[in-house]
Amino acid sequence: MKILIVGLGSIGKRHLSTLQSFGNVELAVLRSRSKQKYGSGAFLETHNITDALNFNPDGVIICNPTSLHISASLPYLKKGI
Repeated sequence: MKILIVGLGSIGKRHLSTLQSFGNVELAVLRSRSKQKYGSGAFLETHNITDALNFNPDGVIICNPTSLHISASLPYLKKGI
C-alpha cells in the first residue's frame, strides 16, 4: 500500500511514525518547505503536487493547516484517491 502524507508538522510526523511502524507501507510526504530532510529518508520527500501525484498513492492523509485541507484534498479526490 502507498500512502502520501500532505504536511509534515507535528501531526504529519505522528502519522508518519505510526505508518513506518507497520513496515508494509510505502510512504511519501509532500511538504511546502524544503528544510533539511526529516528522519531516516525511508520515504519519498517531495515539494510539489506533480511528484506527489506521480507517486500514485492508494491513500492520502491531509496534515497541513486546517484552512488548506479542501484545496490540498481536491487534486487527489479528482483522481479518485
